Amino acid sequence: MRKLVTSVLFLSISMIGISAYASTDTPDKNVNAEIEVIEKLNRLNLLLSNHDPAILNEFALDSDVVLLGSDADELAIGPEQLAQFFKAILSLPLTLSWDWKQTKVSVHGEVAWVFAQGDSVSHSRDGIKRTPYRLTGVLVHQDGKWLWKQFHGSVPGTN
Repeated sequence: MRKLVTSVLFLSISMIGISAYASTDTPDKNVNAEIEVIEKLNRLNLLLSNHDPAILNEFALDSDVVLLGSDADELAIGPEQLAQFFKAILSLPLTLSWDWKQTKVSVHGEVAWVFAQGDSVSHSRDGIKRTPYRLTGVLVHQDGKWLWKQFHGSVPGTN
């Protein structure tokens, strides 16, 4: 009997250890989430290029939401600053978009990290200007959709 109790106890402890380290994400769930995050990246691009103020709805409008752009003054923390930032960007007399050459998404539960590299594209009366551009971001899954929590865009420096 003692051997049976010891075996059951050992098995129970082993199973607790396994469940503590087992991921709740399935490969299919992660793939679907990765696709959804890439769709959010593409939607952000579409809304930006269309000067659509609905771009603000793509962000988690919590007090700690952050957008850091490539220019020195492009920093928005919180919903009010974010709204002011997009009001200014969308009123510019040019059209901005991105042409991504490489994207990478990592998902763990309700949080996703995205990396994108390509070009920032500016259409104005003077023509089209392409500038190398990199983006990193953190998205959170809230109320059934992915929302940007942090956005960091930058123009790579030259050596």
